[in-house]
Amino acid sequence: MCTFLRFNIHMVKYEEDKNDGGLVSKATSYRKFRPELLFTGIVILILVAFSCKVTIQERQKSFLDSAKLTFIPADIQHLWGILSPYHVQNTYEDPPPECSVNQVNILHRHGARLPELADQKAMMASVKKYQKAKGYCAEELQFLNGFSYDLGSESLVQLGAEQSWSSGVDAYSRYSNLVDKNHLPFIRVSLSDRVVMSARNWSAGFHECSRQYRPKISVYIDEGPHSNNTLFNSNCPNAHAGDKQVDQWVDIYANPIAHRLNSAAIDLPENLTAKDVFYLMMMCPFESVYHREYSPFCGMFNITEFKGFEYAIDLEQYYTTGYISSYLSPTGLPITGSLFRYGQDQGLGRVQGVGYVNELLARLTNRTVKDGTQTNHTLDDNKHTFPLDKKMYVDFSHDHLMTAVYSAIGLFNTSRLDPTEINQGRSWRSSEIMPFSTRMSVERLDCSARTPGRFYNSWSENVNMKERNGDYVRILVNDVVQRLEFCGGDKEGLCELAKFVDSQGYARSNGNGDFDRCGYEPSGDISLSALSASLSSNIPNLGL
Repeated sequence: MCTFLRFNIHMVKYEEDKNDGGLVSKATSYRKFRPELLFTGIVILILVAFSCKVTIQERQKSFLDSAKLTFIPADIQHLWGILSPYHVQNTYEDPPPECSVNQVNILHRHGARLPELADQKAMMASVKKYQKAKGYCAEELQFLNGFSYDLGSESLVQLGAEQSWSSGVDAYSRYSNLVDKNHLPFIRVSLSDRVVMSARNWSAGFHECSRQYRPKISVYIDEGPHSNNTLFNSNCPNAHAGDKQVDQWVDIYANPIAHRLNSAAIDLPENLTAKDVFYLMMMCPFESVYHREYSPFCGMFNITEFKGFEYAIDLEQYYTTGYISSYLSPTGLPITGSLFRYGQDQGLGRVQGVGYVNELLARLTNRTVKDGTQTNHTLDDNKHTFPLDKKMYVDFSHDHLMTAVYSAIGLFNTSRLDPTEINQGRSWRSSEIMPFSTRMSVERLDCSARTPGRFYNSWSENVNMKERNGDYVRILVNDVVQRLEFCGGDKEGLCELAKFVDSQGYARSNGNGDFDRCGYEPSGDISLSALSASLSSNIPNLGL
């Protein structure tokens, strides 16, 4: 059995079994234990273990589809932005027959979690404010009379543990040809509990599927304000979040909702604001993901209102570490000054992904890291902490760092997001590109012209058809193959490795000077001995 669950009648606490590679989750529920949910979870995990013996497509159908929060309509849970559960967007497409994957780099977001502390406080305040009414006119609001807030903060939840576990199963099923006893996945993590636990659960799933390989975490990178960490966006103190644009949009979409809710409350001492509405809507995904049941807060809002909620989260991601931070001219150089789209407080989001991209380029080309931004050279110059001879690399991180990496590479380069009106045609939809447990997979492929007469052409109409031969790169985000037009990618998503490297001029130039404006003063690259000492005192004993 893949997982052992220990529980008391009024508490469900998911712990890792030290011998069987079970799930790790620190979140604890204080609602009454529901045996049918336990049974459902066990059935799902049995399906996962069995699915290792069947095809990738059958496994995805049997497990990943069943692992969704099926009791919540998809058109609701897929409007929760970065709070959406991981969901299958596309069946993995095998490489063309003349190509084989010889290296994969996976950048992985942690699994589903409880709210961050600041959001927790704001949510509690908004709920308490609305509960001061003497009554409610609408039926869907009656639950508030007896509602008690019981969410914690920050920790990974059961669903988050399962998401990472199934991702490990998926990785071995797909890339088992890259693994043997001398080539285990090389895993790095940003040093936060939910990230570390996600990595360990991924490893447990990988082990369960392989039945023999249990990859260990090789490198933990501190998240302190002066640590050089390419897996966390803490190295640019002069960068600004997208709060201004989010507030602007929230005032537009949520004020009518606030008016509706205030009208439905009897003798409410203080009216809800638009920001209160935003935090009440946030209760829907957090409650649903945590308790694995449809939160009554979801019923307070309709589809149109959730579309506004999703767009607010899209704006936050876009204006914090997305493209708006560095508007580029057709020559690839940054446009500064009055041509910044929304003022001088932007410009330093995209550069926070440069360090990781330069590490990625080093792995793809088997060359040492060349970077002048946030890489830790003590780690990256050491073959034990940054090897170049592995076939599978897995890095666990957070949402904002990953969006910075997307932007630095050139993915999801959408038309700008207007903070006064929803951009309906945008490709920057955080529910799709950054749900919990998101993974970006960068595959390096060796292609040879062994399929006679087969030709391929680029997305560009001006590129002649030609045979594939040599090293190529393919990028998938949540199993969706990306169109790499910026490096002449073809219609099957493949781009010549040399052209991909050439296309990463922003990263290779250390952000064209953007990083110099970050105001970052590192304390010095942490030594390996200091890192080891830090780990022994800060890493919780989770069993793996």
